[in-house]
Amino acid sequence: MEFRNTILIFEKGNIQTTKIERYLRDKKYFFLRIESPDGFIPLLDSRDRIRAVVFVDDAHGIFEESYLNLKLLKAISQDMPLLFSTGMNTPQKEERVRDLGLFYYHTNETGLVPLAMAIEMAVKKSIIINRFL
Repeated sequence: MEFRNTILIFEKGNIQTTKIERYLRDKKYFFLRIESPDGFIPLLDSRDRIRAVVFVDDAHGIFEESYLNLKLLKAISQDMPLLFSTGMNTPQKEERVRDLGLFYYHTNETGLVPLAMAIEMAVKKSIIINRFL
């Protein structure tokens, strides 16, 4: 069985996914987008080797729900690269999220180039350490 190196995007809606989709395709990355934690479990038994997770803080401003889901993903993924992206940054949010030990914290103000570069580095790291979900 051939495995695919895949990036999992955890986002309610598809605003950020749509913005980064072309970059991912140009790099020949496979990617999956899910909206809720219950969509995550079936992926554990797929032929996709999920090499990085991009968690997008939803634009609805319900950070507590997003934070709990992020903690769950971090617990499951352990040292697999986990990236967080938000359009509504606050010092308190950034501190709480960074305390989880993420690979990269992204704010929309910085643009997509830093996020795209971080995704590429995360995939390379997970291949080197052979970490996947």
